[in-house]
Amino acid sequence: MRQNPGRQLPHGMIDARHSLLAQTWLDFLHRQSPRHSPTFTYISGARIGSLIYRLPHSLKYHQLQRATHLSAHTGPTATLNLTNTATMMKIWSMKKQQQQDEAAAAATNKKKKVTPAQLRAQKDLEELSLGTTMKTHFPNPDDILNFKLTIDPDEGMYKGGRFEFDFKINQNFPHDPPKVKCTQKIYHPNIDLEGNVCLNILREDWKPVLNLNAVVVGLQFLFLEPNASDPLNKEAAEDLKLNREGFKRNVRSSIGGGTVKGQSFDRVLK
Repeated sequence: MRQNPGRQLPHGMIDARHSLLAQTWLDFLHRQSPRHSPTFTYISGARIGSLIYRLPHSLKYHQLQRATHLSAHTGPTATLNLTNTATMMKIWSMKKQQQQDEAAAAATNKKKKVTPAQLRAQKDLEELSLGTTMKTHFPNPDDILNFKLTIDPDEGMYKGGRFEFDFKINQNFPHDPPKVKCTQKIYHPNIDLEGNVCLNILREDWKPVLNLNAVVVGLQFLFLEPNASDPLNKEAAEDLKLNREGFKRNVRSSIGGGTVKGQSFDRVLK
């Protein structure tokens, strides 16, 4: 039965002009019953669910609530009385959850896309020979391009210390070398007070055929045999050249957190 456009509907009635969803219910209702049938029409939950599942997701939840409002009003205007609203709401919720799951899966697949740099870094990490004096640590297990390396020398002047390095690998690896920096302030001719490392394969001698294991071995060697001929800390290099025993004493003092030539150093003893 057609609504009077100027008439204000009683509470609980659905104005088909205000909602596409409401119009869908009314059309469906008219198809279910004769033109002058009683106003209460019962529609099975399964058929309601089938209809709702095909509705566009842009229709808001409050519109659905309005369209499924139960009313005891009787009269010439069609009113919906749904017998299984809970089932209908559950189907709506399932559809929304399915869309959320699909969006999350798409985001995860995008996130897991592996770059050539990651593939090469993964290969290099699997081939590392660390022994008992070195180990790697990944602050973010999903990010293999940024990790830490600790070195615990078991011989030489730096024996007893624990030295930590940050590795940062860019997306142009292996064409670019990794960026390596000591996280502690230490007294070493090849490591300056800001943690920058002087290692030839990290600079001009780097080649794409070199791998991360070559860098790790080079760092380990710096603690076994500091190189005074290519220094970053020139004072430490001069100390090593002119007075090796005095240099050893300064190293022991520095790794214990002492002061050397007016500079205080981090305590790195294990």
